[in-house]
Order: sequence, then structure tokens, then C-alpha cells
Amino acid sequence: MRSSAAENRIHVGVKYCGGCNPLFDRAQRLREVEQACPDVLFDYFTPEGKYDIILVINGCLKACADLSAMDYEVPKVFAGPDDTAADAADAIGRCIG
Repeated sequence: MRSSAAENRIHVGVKYCGGCNPLFDRAQRLREVEQACPDVLFDYFTPEGKYDIILVINGCLKACADLSAMDYEVPKVFAGPDDTAADAADAIGRCIG
């Protein structure tokens, strides 16, 4: 359960791809995005979770992250190996408004 301070923050669910590209560190990219968005709460995506935004981190152009269990009303931000953490943070900021 999130604390009341956390409940006031934007909640982002994080979904990773299958990880076939060993040259792209998906967890490191998430850490960089978290640093760029200190007021945002990031959690690993679960189908039962309630999120304001979903961040999908893909390590290659195949973009194989399974999106079938996601609420399609929730805005999604896609980040790949050619995107910087700043690109993802900017896209999250645009979704927030």
C-alpha cells in the first residue's frame, strides 16, 4: 500500500521487453529516468495495478514487450535504445500535462 505522500505522486507502471539485446541495460535506463523524474513513483507493471502512465522499455527495434494485459486508456511512453532518459522524462512530462 502506498503512503499518502506517494498517493499524490504520478504513478508510472514499468514494463520491460524480453531482453534479447545484451548491449542495452533496461534497468539502467529505468534508473536514469527515475533520476530525471524525482517526483514520479515508478513500479513494475502488473495487470492489477492502477497507473497514470505506463513506461514501456524496449531494448531493440523489435519492441517485443507484451502489451496485451495493459489498460489501453492509460497513456503509454515507449523508450528504446535510441531514446535517452531525458526523452522518456520529457514524454512523461507531456502526459502529465
